[in-house]
Amino acid sequence: MRYLPVIQYEKANSMVSKKTVITLITMCLAFVFIGQPQYTSAQDAPLTLTLLGEHQFPTSTRYEEVLFGGISGISYDSEADIYYAISDDRGEEGPVRFYTLSIEIDASGVQDAQILSTTPIMTPDGEMYVENAADPESIRFLPMSQKLVWTSERDGSGNSPLLREMALDGTFIRDYAIDSDFVRSGGGMGIRSNESFEALAVSEDESILFVGTESALEQDGDSATLEAGTPSRIWLLDRDTEDTIAQYVYVTEPIPDVSTGPSNVQDNGLVALVYLDETHLIAIERSFVLGYGNTINIFLADFIEATDVQSAESIQEIDYTPISKTHLLTLNEETEGINVDNIEGATWGPIIDGRRTLILVSDNNFNPSSQPYTQIVVFTVTE
Repeated sequence: MRYLPVIQYEKANSMVSKKTVITLITMCLAFVFIGQPQYTSAQDAPLTLTLLGEHQFPTSTRYEEVLFGGISGISYDSEADIYYAISDDRGEEGPVRFYTLSIEIDASGVQDAQILSTTPIMTPDGEMYVENAADPESIRFLPMSQKLVWTSERDGSGNSPLLREMALDGTFIRDYAIDSDFVRSGGGMGIRSNESFEALAVSEDESILFVGTESALEQDGDSATLEAGTPSRIWLLDRDTEDTIAQYVYVTEPIPDVSTGPSNVQDNGLVALVYLDETHLIAIERSFVLGYGNTINIFLADFIEATDVQSAESIQEIDYTPISKTHLLTLNEETEGINVDNIEGATWGPIIDGRRTLILVSDNNFNPSSQPYTQIVVFTVTE
């Protein structure tokens, strides 16, 4: 299903309280079919995203003699006004690493962005990762703890994703045990290659991690097709006890267009989550279709009525209610004013004129021929 772009260019005259927002969400959302999400249109959404501007780092950009790029996750430190951005380089262009960035934003747009530093991510043994031992995808800064949490789509064997904490200097702090549902054990079980722990959010009090798979686990269903989305799982984990709180199903949109390229390259998946409140996340879906380009859909995800499926070996064996979705915005190659690229990361940014900002970042895949820049896109959010 194709949505028309709903970027708004005028400022709202007033703000709605969080209590009113939650009331509106509750009124708008209802479920019709088991296993299929119902979502409202952007006109009825409790959040409005307004394009503020963008910044581009050319794919040729180098920092400390290493190519800058592959940015798959970003997280804001509001106290220091800096950003931590993780690269999905598997150790091919340089060390497995994250960057510290500054992004200068004001009411008139994005004025500048700079690379401040780069930090290698260390293994539990205090060594740098060997090539293909990790595939970083998301990162979250914990302001109270002054730590970073990050995910990898695979370990060295490729059978399990990783969820780890590290210090701000990149040294290892701890591993989180991965639920067996996500571990590839043969017989059509576990994560799909390159489609696992893509999205990560953290509750405001830092007690809960929200970890999202890009697409369905092998036992749960197929990757997205032109006819149907894919049932990703969002895993809620208690940081203190490391116990699973719940697992919910998030069903993506179908692939929006047919590939017209020489090969049938087309996909859609969940790539980023941003915490809003106790029962709501901002969810970013990214589609790429060869011959067409990228389509980015942004939703408000509400899991208050969703079924906890953690006890189900496969969701295909049960009746369940997935996370409800409210469509907020679509960005694609035809959106006025911006040529959207391969968006993979998202974070809240600074408050501008009383409104929060939402920041998106793209992964250039270190591919100058087709992706000539790393893109930072900024929106203001009216609640």
